[in-house]
Amino acid sequence: MRLLTGPIVWLLLWLLPGCEQTTPPDPVTVDAAVMPQLPPGQKTAVVYMTLKNNSSAMVTLNYLHSDLSDHIEVHRNIYENGLMKMRPVQHLRLDPHAALAFQPGGYHLMLFDVEDAPPVGQTFDLVLEFEGGLKVTTEVTVKER
Repeated sequence: MRLLTGPIVWLLLWLLPGCEQTTPPDPVTVDAAVMPQLPPGQKTAVVYMTLKNNSSAMVTLNYLHSDLSDHIEVHRNIYENGLMKMRPVQHLRLDPHAALAFQPGGYHLMLFDVEDAPPVGQTFDLVLEFEGGLKVTTEVTVKER
């Protein structure tokens, strides 16, 4: 029995690195959040990003916060009676393991009453609050229009 102890220990040491624990992904992530630079005098901004639900449950976005604006809404462009219209979305739902691109002509965030927009290259924090208490903070980068 003693003869097997050495090979068993070496086998276990060889196998252990494959047993590393991996950190599960965050339930919701935001990628590539950008805000086109505001022209002088304009006080309404738009933010584009990709929102990913990495969980196995549907998530519902209820609130948005930022120091840049006290009034932020999710909007969606739709065709209605041959016309393109923009409509607010009250509670955005995202299916399990789904991603949603916020982009021109589709979903986007509208920031109202922006007083001091950061210059190109600067960033600001955006907080997304989901049903159940989940909060995700992401950094939005201002880019050239």
